[in-house]
Amino acid sequence: MINLHDFKSDKPEIKYHCAKRAIAVSEKNPQTLYPQLNTFVRLLDGENNVLRWTGLIVIGNLSAADAQGRITKLVPRLLRFTKAPSLITASNAVNALGKIAAHKPRLRSKILKALLGVEKVMYYNKGKPSPECGNIVIGHLLDVFAGFDDETLKSSKQITAFVKRQTRNTRLPVRDRAVLLYRRMIAIS
Repeated sequence: MINLHDFKSDKPEIKYHCAKRAIAVSEKNPQTLYPQLNTFVRLLDGENNVLRWTGLIVIGNLSAADAQGRITKLVPRLLRFTKAPSLITASNAVNALGKIAAHKPRLRSKILKALLGVEKVMYYNKGKPSPECGNIVIGHLLDVFAGFDDETLKSSKQITAFVKRQTRNTRLPVRDRAVLLYRRMIAIS
């Protein structure tokens, strides 16, 4: 089992081993860590980026075990992380929210539409605006969309328009993913 007190260790190797272990357990057996949800929510407020990213990833994974709706209440807060200037923070938030949308069909449309806002956010690399970082976040969002069933994809003209715009993305891997997803969307419409 994981000793979550290790997140407070002064030794980085202990702290980061705990983070890796928490991510692995939350992926395979989310109900085991779900009672400790507040520990991961607290990581979101810390100064340590790696632990903040761990909190985002684990919370997304724990949504599979969220019968109590505790994660549902966190969605507005998690959406704010998609506007963080950091590519890694935003990407982890997009991925976490994608998992929440997958596990919470009632929130799916609202989350996916809100995630479309990443297209307009300016992300930074070493303190300087970086459109390339924005393209990477968009690539993560395309991956989220690709994971949904055909009905979900057909349900939003906004998502279709977003994917179509990304078929002209300047980052080749993102453009390639958008082309594949757009072809799928055209085939199902």
